[in-house]
Amino acid sequence: MNIKRLLTITGLCLGGILHAQENEDYVVTMERDTIFGKITSVTDKKLKIKTATTKRTFRPNEVFRAMDNKKVYAPSRVEYGLERVPGIEPKLYHFSERKATKPPTFAEVITDGEIVLYYFIKTSTAMAPAGFAGGQHMPGMFFTSNQKNYFAIKKSTGDAIEIKKSGFYLFGNMSKKKIAINLAKLIEDEAEWMKKFEEEDSLNLDRFIEYIEGYNKLRKAKGHDPERYDFQIF
Repeated sequence: MNIKRLLTITGLCLGGILHAQENEDYVVTMERDTIFGKITSVTDKKLKIKTATTKRTFRPNEVFRAMDNKKVYAPSRVEYGLERVPGIEPKLYHFSERKATKPPTFAEVITDGEIVLYYFIKTSTAMAPAGFAGGQHMPGMFFTSNQKNYFAIKKSTGDAIEIKKSGFYLFGNMSKKKIAINLAKLIEDEAEWMKKFEEEDSLNLDRFIEYIEGYNKLRKAKGHDPERYDFQIF
């Protein structure tokens, strides 16, 4: 999708907000239609909305943006296209068009700007092994789980880092300190802001969000427009 179309549809989104009834959800489709109603569920592959006259289901590739109260959803291909940058610790990723061959999934946009922070819910199915309980053999059972995967991506470089996963800080003993080291790299072109972040005692998801939002505001105030980058995340 080119920048002009993105700006056109974004304008439609803002227009939809201005005309929406208070607390009413809406979906902006890729055909530039705005549908108002109540979003009843969002999974990685489906979004359902109930209007005054009907119920509709959308796939990620049919939606540009969806607003559920204060939450913003968008289709994303990033999670399937991330490649680890070799030789860099803590882990750093880049987006690869070559790998992003699967259909998009729905992601919730936390904040957008020079750095975009979002998460997607990944549903997986696994099987618990068979065993014995009370002297009886218990067969294996299938179960499903929903994982929240938080990513921060810098549009000017394509650098991506994992912030949080499934409510726990990252697998592989990825500590909050290591995540902070990576985040500091993303905001290093605002030296004073990075220094303030490195002196921060409290490290949690909320603080990470605050520093990303603050960085985006600083870059915007200096005239750095993220739309100038030929890098489409959603």
